[in-house]
Amino acid sequence: KLDPEYEALEWLARNYDWPATTTTTTSTTNNSFTISTTQSDLLLQKWVLIILWLTTRGRYWNQGGIYRSHDECDWAQNRCDDQLFLLELHMGHSHLVGTVPTYLGLLTRLTSLRLPNNVLHGTIPTQLWSLTNLRVLDLHDNSGLRGTMQPQAHSYSQPSSDNTTTANTTAVDADADAD
Repeated sequence: KLDPEYEALEWLARNYDWPATTTTTTSTTNNSFTISTTQSDLLLQKWVLIILWLTTRGRYWNQGGIYRSHDECDWAQNRCDDQLFLLELHMGHSHLVGTVPTYLGLLTRLTSLRLPNNVLHGTIPTQLWSLTNLRVLDLHDNSGLRGTMQPQAHSYSQPSSDNTTTANTTAVDADADAD
């Protein structure tokens, strides 16, 4: 069986469509191949989301097939900016099963990460601590998920036991609802 990282690269090699437009002037040239910063960042975003799909049993995700689109901006309640960068990843009640991939910490533009009411387990990845734009992290009702977000210079919203949100907390305990 292949590692999810390698499987994601294989999928990208076979299926990735470059965005029709990019608005950046920065580029990297390697062996006569030029890729813009915007394109490489979007490619990284796609790779991370394919890993999420592979590691959380994506073929069984709920939501009536909306995740079948190759465009993550078309998924359910996700929101992207005008350059197609993911700002809000919302996948509550989606039947995600597995661990939260550490690679989500590479989605540096995320302002909201909501993965409640799934079957996620393991430890909250420390890589999420580096998401300086993140304002909402909702991991409630994942009884196998353990850990606490470390305090940062920014705040998070923490789900309370009645599934409401407490604003401006600096730590998120994924097990707030599990006890």
